[in-house]
Amino acid sequence: MLTAINSKGKEIKAYNQSKSQLEVIRQQPLYCPECHQKVILKAGLVMIPHFAHYKNSTCPNQGESQTHLKGKINLYNWCIKQGFYAKLEHVIPSIKQRLDVLVKIANRWVAIEYQCSPISLDELQKRTYGIASKGIIPLWVFGPNYYNTKMGQLFWNTTLRASVMYNQRAKQDQLYFYDPGNDIFTIAAHFYSQRAKAITQLSRHSLKHMRWKDLFRTVQISHKYLYYKWLREKRLFRSGQRRFQAKYDEEFLKQLYMQHLHPQNLPSCIHLPVSNSYRFLAPNYVWQTQIVLYLTQLTREDTFYWNDLTAITQKYFKDRIVAIYPSQSIHPLTHYLDLLSCLGYITKKGKGAYRKARDFNFHRTLDTALKEDQEIIEKLLRF
Repeated sequence: MLTAINSKGKEIKAYNQSKSQLEVIRQQPLYCPECHQKVILKAGLVMIPHFAHYKNSTCPNQGESQTHLKGKINLYNWCIKQGFYAKLEHVIPSIKQRLDVLVKIANRWVAIEYQCSPISLDELQKRTYGIASKGIIPLWVFGPNYYNTKMGQLFWNTTLRASVMYNQRAKQDQLYFYDPGNDIFTIAAHFYSQRAKAITQLSRHSLKHMRWKDLFRTVQISHKYLYYKWLREKRLFRSGQRRFQAKYDEEFLKQLYMQHLHPQNLPSCIHLPVSNSYRFLAPNYVWQTQIVLYLTQLTREDTFYWNDLTAITQKYFKDRIVAIYPSQSIHPLTHYLDLLSCLGYITKKGKGAYRKARDFNFHRTLDTALKEDQEIIEKLLRF
């Protein structure tokens, strides 16, 4: 905690004080602005000077890491240097919350919440809705413990999936990360999910060189980059190197077995990356397989309808991540039908009506499956 109050209710900050000033602060009674319990000043040679509750405190907001302290100081100073009015650790008694940084942008208030420690989805929602109830825009920025990437893929949990914000101006989904250790601010945009990880476009900047408007700039994702990353995922899917453990996978494999099928036999148009799929718990390949198996029963030129497809896939879209921000309205099924149309499998007849244009190829060998997977990806790259 960077802010305390004295017996007169005056705010006192320690992180930007000299050694002699810290000694003066230490001599007076100090209290938490939120719970009003007594706190002590902690200041050493290495640690950032801050205030801490006593061990027997019942205040829910205590025990911050040095990373968290440094991060919100840097974000606060970043706002101030751009000429914005900002407050560090602003307390709103009516919702019992302390905002890390409150900043006024034009005529709107924005709360920058810097999250380093684990947080439950319930607590995330509670804090977000509490801030929004006061007419303040909540902006979550996640610390280095949340930023786990490998080969251009982001490993994420439910907290991150729920925190994806749709940038209306740039027409993209995005997440924010900040590491005060190296002063790097990362914007992750566009998410094509594979459960615990997602292919995304990462844009990294030094915070001191960023401006507020940079948070909302368009970040382009290369379709070539996306599809070739996904091609690797499809190879793992077909070769059996994936660990099928979730309830959806058990049901999925059982269904394939009953129809004398295996993932390596499935048509190459199954398990394609689609927008907004990260909002749902069921993997792409599960519900896309249901679509293709249904269409396989139809003959060429047969008409089918949107309602037919939603009826056979609705159970896979019931389990979804509850988002803390409004999201774009496009349904993953809509994007998938667009891809099937691009590949020539279906054509659109009118509102909610489609026509089957060609049959699906079920592979006999892994080699032919992988070859057509490559061809499908190359065909999609031409659109």
